[in-house]
Amino acid sequence: LQVGRKNLIINGRGFVDQRAKSGVAISSGGFALDRWSSAQAATTFTQLSGGGFKSASTYASTWSRIVYKVEDCYNIIGTKQVTLSFDIKWNTHSGNGNSMVYLKWLQANGTETGTATTADISKVGLSGKERFSATFTIPSDATTPKHLMILFYGAKATASTWDFELDNVQLELGSVATDFEHRSYGEELALCQRYYERVIGTNATGGTYLSSHEYIAGSNSRLHVAFKTTMRVTPTITHGNWTDGSPATQGITNSGVGFYQASSFRMYAGSAGYINADAEL
Repeated sequence: LQVGRKNLIINGRGFVDQRAKSGVAISSGGFALDRWSSAQAATTFTQLSGGGFKSASTYASTWSRIVYKVEDCYNIIGTKQVTLSFDIKWNTHSGNGNSMVYLKWLQANGTETGTATTADISKVGLSGKERFSATFTIPSDATTPKHLMILFYGAKATASTWDFELDNVQLELGSVATDFEHRSYGEELALCQRYYERVIGTNATGGTYLSSHEYIAGSNSRLHVAFKTTMRVTPTITHGNWTDGSPATQGITNSGVGFYQASSFRMYAGSAGYINADAEL
């Protein structure tokens, strides 16, 4: 984050959805809105008019669990107090008293380490949207901690789905929940693109026209696509539905990706072609 920014959460209102997954059921471990993932199957993240998002699941008789991971923040937080605040509204709640928000350190490879610290959210947002805040000192018994996992552990569904709304999610140093820090869409998008970039979205309109260098007999056609920002690590690349050709990747770094094949290839703007770069935690 930029110097002077207090909120360690990116996309805390759910405005950025590069994967176009709003309202689409995802599997456990999958990402929907940028930076937000699910720890439960058949979960949807749906953007709400005016900001915020709804998380729901048709997976009955289990717990709602959605996850946010703050990158490389142990040196910032350590044993200091942090305050988490957000707006929450339960649309479907089983009445189970174990709904909580759960903070725990992760090692560099994503392995959980140390003892979690929790706060009860079972009594807030039951009759409408309500602001919640809690201050935490994360236990210091972790081994080589690096990233922070925040898990929203919701009500257990029975015959019906579980369904709740979140907005204005903020994590900051100190023991006081201050006003939510608003950032422009452009700034939020740029921050999200450190972790995931959709260079050409599936069925995108008005996208960028991509074309390889002119093919010369006996050599490969080549194309380099630069990412809009330096990514967290060298990303995993998925691509397909090229208008002409089916190139292979070459020379992937955290700043761009190359493509090549022994003939020319193109991707028209507004086509169903896509290049996705994924460097999520």
